[in-house]
Amino acid sequence: MIYVNSSFGQRSRKLNIQDKRFSLALTSGINFSQIDGDYFTGFDQTGISAGLQVEAILSYRLLLSIGMLYSQKGAKIPHGVVVNAASRNDRNIRLNYVEVPILLRSMLNKKSTGSFFEIGGAFARLSNVTIKENDPKTIKGTVYNEIVPEFSKADFNIVAGVGFTVRKRGSVTLRYYYGINLFYKNPDFELPIPFSPNVKEVESLRNYSMSILASYRIL
Repeated sequence: MIYVNSSFGQRSRKLNIQDKRFSLALTSGINFSQIDGDYFTGFDQTGISAGLQVEAILSYRLLLSIGMLYSQKGAKIPHGVVVNAASRNDRNIRLNYVEVPILLRSMLNKKSTGSFFEIGGAFARLSNVTIKENDPKTIKGTVYNEIVPEFSKADFNIVAGVGFTVRKRGSVTLRYYYGINLFYKNPDFELPIPFSPNVKEVESLRNYSMSILASYRIL
């Protein structure tokens, strides 16, 4: 009898661990973004990233995460096309997305807490655009407000991240997003003649961003 009761207890503990396959977490953080193709570099645009994520436990080391986030991206750039001492990031391009990241997370040890890395992809849909720039007559190069109607609504990204869990419920993650598709392509782009005074327009635009996120499991 003692042997049977002990075995049943061990089996119950194993079943409890296996039964808890899914969890729900709140996620929030900050994005640092830039746009490739605008002739400038630097993750100058900041924005929020917040929402929910469902986590499916595949094994002691593997976890599948599917999120639903509101994510702000974009860029801050000068009005010219060349950076000099007088340049100021006085143009603000804000792209607001509804984003669905799908990531596979791998723990670096067999414990439920500790360091991890994750990789996957994210699909985002553009909800609205806000661009603040001066009078178009003062702008050298592309006037972004004029090309907003041509922005693609869909944005596909490759995502990679590292992080660590805290007391089983919390986690902090650093993610990098690389835009697979161009969200704008200039159909009339032409390379300017060498030494010509004409300022060239942008040829195409693509999103890049880094995120620092904090998550907390509520279920």
